[in-house]
Amino acid sequence: MCGICGLFSTKPMPDHRERLDAMVGSIVHRGPDQQGVVVDQGGKPRGIGTCRLAIVDIDNGDQPFSSEDGRIHVSFNGEIYNFSQLRQELLFRGSPVRTSCDTEVILRCYQLYGEQCFQMLEGMFAVAIWDQDRDRVLLARDRLGQKPIFYRHGPEGLIFASELKALLASGMVPFQPSLEKLSDFLTLGYTPGPGSVLENVESVLPGTFQVFNGDGSTSVHRYWSLKITEDASSPDLHGAFLELFDQAVQKRLMGDDPVGLFLSAGVDSSAILASMKRYASYPIKALTATFQDPEFDEAETLLRSSLMDGVDHEVVVCSAMDTVRDLDDMVLASDNLLANPAMIPLNALSRRAQEHGLKVVLTGGGADELLFGYPTYLADRVTLSSRSLDSLLQKALLPAAAAMMPLKFGRMPASYIVRKYMETHNLDPLHRHFWWRTIFTFDLKRELLLGTPLERHMDTYERTYRPILKRQSIKNVFNRFSLADLTIWWQDMGLYMADCIGMAHSLESRAPFMDHRLVEFIFSLPVRRKWRGVQSKPFLRKAVAPLLPPSVRRRRKLSFAVPLGNWLAGPLYDFTRDRLSKAEVEATGLMNYAPVERLLREHRAHQEDHSYKLWNLLCFIRWFARMRELSRGALAGTAQ
Repeated sequence: MCGICGLFSTKPMPDHRERLDAMVGSIVHRGPDQQGVVVDQGGKPRGIGTCRLAIVDIDNGDQPFSSEDGRIHVSFNGEIYNFSQLRQELLFRGSPVRTSCDTEVILRCYQLYGEQCFQMLEGMFAVAIWDQDRDRVLLARDRLGQKPIFYRHGPEGLIFASELKALLASGMVPFQPSLEKLSDFLTLGYTPGPGSVLENVESVLPGTFQVFNGDGSTSVHRYWSLKITEDASSPDLHGAFLELFDQAVQKRLMGDDPVGLFLSAGVDSSAILASMKRYASYPIKALTATFQDPEFDEAETLLRSSLMDGVDHEVVVCSAMDTVRDLDDMVLASDNLLANPAMIPLNALSRRAQEHGLKVVLTGGGADELLFGYPTYLADRVTLSSRSLDSLLQKALLPAAAAMMPLKFGRMPASYIVRKYMETHNLDPLHRHFWWRTIFTFDLKRELLLGTPLERHMDTYERTYRPILKRQSIKNVFNRFSLADLTIWWQDMGLYMADCIGMAHSLESRAPFMDHRLVEFIFSLPVRRKWRGVQSKPFLRKAVAPLLPPSVRRRRKLSFAVPLGNWLAGPLYDFTRDRLSKAEVEATGLMNYAPVERLLREHRAHQEDHSYKLWNLLCFIRWFARMRELSRGALAGTAQ
């Protein structure tokens, strides 16, 4: 895992080397083991840089990695899980491979196969190849978007990096938030692609590579597309899944040092632990996040399982005061603007893993999106299967229940579910699936943004979920739901959060459920095989039954949650109020203060649960202030 960046200016730039060094320095947390820069030897303002987190062939994998003649250079972030097989093939073909690192394998594959090399790579990656002989740069991203890469391209040239901070550090990209993306963020709590939260800064699309030529032309090429077939015909689908799953875990144990695990009480990470125990030659270090509130404590459930035998398990307790200390660091780490409360325990786990000397951990993320694991899919079933039942719920039962139900701050409380369901009464069934993941209602968002530049960019649904949910070529609507959640919610929120929060602590996160062969297999399953009554992920539970004790595979689905409601009404209230002051909010010039003040007051009084809204606003205000500071500092530095 590394950080990569590059600068290719069409204008004279005497200090281009210094700017490139500043870019590398701004993301050194991604690769503290080695930093390197390669620039044009003829004096042209061109170059690429890398900061390396050494995991494979630690002594010989310095980057950027260059060909013998110094004309082709590779900067690479990620892991190529099949690099050993590719290396053997390259040697057989006479390629001059001289190390055992995956970066060189990418270089040699490009030399031998050209642009076809990307479809040969299995793993998670963001790759930059600077081909001086052909006067071009290629940027490529893995199939599922696990590794980010942002770029700006125009008449002034090309600049790219793993993080937006590096673009700001160059002094070439101003801090100019995209109004459309900021509006989407308020709705969703993350920044959906394509593109980024900064105006005119794009992201390379997953499963594609983009060619930037010296004459200013560019082209996008797709090397992989996810096909939804529902035509799996194996007589033992569960066995076929388990074989692919085991292979995915085994591949992700690759590295010169032990690999750890972020473990919850859910079946997903438990299955990964069971598989790791079959293949790892060392005691597995597993870390679990918990809270002092017993309702949010998963550790006790884990400790009662025989699965933990022989595991070096540690429970990391997260507190409200951790959030006070770490908020600015978290929002600066997630510089494409993110506000999922799960970043709090993820940050605590990542810090603790780093303190233990771990460089790599496995995680169980992605299974819920692929296998209908969220409770929202059950709500979709009600909506789609029985119009009369849905009408009865909306018009009579739920309003009566809401009137009698006391407000409770807890782990997905019934009061929240009822109120969220009622918000959808005027929406069609497809739009409802999107609405479960929203934070600000349309009316509240309009009130917040009325009279501001953001007011013109209200409709997030049309820009994000609707194109996938209306795709008639995908016959089963639940596959549309799953695809939208995977390629929007999970890609732009979950995978991005795992990368940016982990890498803030020099920690690589690997997700076995994101193995592209496993994903392809799951989307080949008939939808009816993924459902059984109201149980969450029944197909997965049966498939991994040979790995898990009955008590583990029968655990009910628990939504991962943070006691944010209680924190924001209690120990974090003063902290939040001060950072959402009238002066701080109005300094952005992008929103009105009166709705913010009302949200604070109502939440404090337990009149409404505004946890996610307030967390969203808190992250945005601190992100805006910190990113603006970075940009001003970079511009001042380049002006000297």
